[in-house]
Amino acid sequence: NKVGKDIGKSTKWGMIQDLDRYHIKTLTQSKVIEIITGGLKIDQNGDSVNIDADTVVIAAGSLPSNPLEAFLKTTDIDYKTVGDAARVATAFDAIHQGYKSGKEI
Repeated sequence: NKVGKDIGKSTKWGMIQDLDRYHIKTLTQSKVIEIITGGLKIDQNGDSVNIDADTVVIAAGSLPSNPLEAFLKTTDIDYKTVGDAARVATAFDAIHQGYKSGKEI
């Protein structure tokens, strides 16, 4: 529903300015159906719309990654999982989680 809903206010402000500066159009309530020759086919509120584009950037999100945890569970090593190893979040969240975990040691 919103562009940049999970981005900090100051970062979002700069990002929105850059989008405007480079004439980048943002769409909400839209889903890419297909990358086609010359652009994209999207579903926008139930309507199929073609968008001309010479470049397509896919920003499909992130998933947590913690390949070390399976090993650590087999040991007696005390550990805390923070940042994107626990859940995808912001760098701000990861820093605070790391700080809090460090204080608990």
